Amino acid sequence: MNPYETLGLTSYTASADEIKRAYFRLVRLHSPDKDPETFKRIRAAYELLTCPLPEDKDPSFPDFSLPPFQMLQLQQVHFFWLWDDTDVALSAMRKLLDELHGDEPYAFTLQRYYVYMAFENNKYVIAIREGNILLGRAPDDPFLLPIVAQAYFWRKWYKKALSLFQKGYMLGLRGHEFEIRFAQCLDAMKKYDEVIIILLAYLQRKRIWNKNHVWHLGFAFRLLDTSFVNVPGDHSEEVKMAIDLVLKIISVMTKTVTRTMKKEILTSVSPLLSLIQDPSERDAYAKKLKVPRTVRKK
Repeated sequence: MNPYETLGLTSYTASADEIKRAYFRLVRLHSPDKDPETFKRIRAAYELLTCPLPEDKDPSFPDFSLPPFQMLQLQQVHFFWLWDDTDVALSAMRKLLDELHGDEPYAFTLQRYYVYMAFENNKYVIAIREGNILLGRAPDDPFLLPIVAQAYFWRKWYKKALSLFQKGYMLGLRGHEFEIRFAQCLDAMKKYDEVIIILLAYLQRKRIWNKNHVWHLGFAFRLLDTSFVNVPGDHSEEVKMAIDLVLKIISVMTKTVTRTMKKEILTSVSPLLSLIQDPSERDAYAKKLKVPRTVRKK
């Protein structure tokens, strides 16, 4: 299901307000009493685009029963992977897959994990090649799409990466790493207006924020700074919105985030102050960010 198409939206850059308006407009046309099936689809699409997201986490190692010899091979793969002997683990998994011939029902799951292992081991060409084979069988796979998109990105094949990032985003895929890399890919393609839309939406979404996401926020604001500079016009309102959002995020961060980490986030935000046109507003937001007076001037 493409949630944007279901809600009658033509672009993944639709704002939160546009998504909400589209949802309520369709609900008035397809009430749960008169058209329950259509309403369910509309509701599912809306929830996919607006509900809080789970925290990013690595996929768990495949856990199921295999014939004894192949089970031993899989255990060896797991052992080498846990001990960071990633090259050996990757080779052992490749050998196991070659013996399975792709016929067994669990082969596809192992192949998907092999793509993940190749990506994590910086073997991006392998991840792309094997991932595309599997995407030929399951083109909307939510596990494979972000991996192959990011593999293309790290190989600097930005056009192919962007195509998969856009497809995944349209299908409702979200996540700290996915959204930041998507924005970074847009930045590499000089689509600065879309970078702004994607990152403001990223900051608005309800999600878990912990110490692992400090660098995501810092990177997001560096990308925003570049994008605002490269898109003509007054960005005062968008900058104020971004600052308000990051202050709200900091207020709800988990206890794992230290004061030093929070200060690091605020430091990454402060360059945006120069884009606020009104001096009094700029000074007010500088106070919110606890920026010294000597740094507040435009």
